[in-house]
Amino acid sequence: MLKNKAFLSVGDVKVIMEKYPNPDLRGFHTSKRVLPMDESIIFFDCTDEKYPLITSLLEIEGVTEGTLEPYKILVSITPTKSWEEILPKVKKELTNYFKE
Repeated sequence: MLKNKAFLSVGDVKVIMEKYPNPDLRGFHTSKRVLPMDESIIFFDCTDEKYPLITSLLEIEGVTEGTLEPYKILVSITPTKSWEEILPKVKKELTNYFKE
């Protein structure tokens, strides 16, 4: 396995989770687009039905913010939570999103 990277199974979508020096941040590189355009969206809050993935990630207790790029999702969590507790919930939301 590559240092600071882990491979996740999310249905038929390949996802590589990347750890960063900031322990509260993880990147999820996907083989399927998460944005239809070649832009990025920084999210702290979202009620826009156009971006259900943002809404579902922010509903996870402990997720504070993130960024969507065409093939990448960055997720930040509060220092009072751990990735051991948050990661299964993020994986569940990614699985639900890619099933649609």
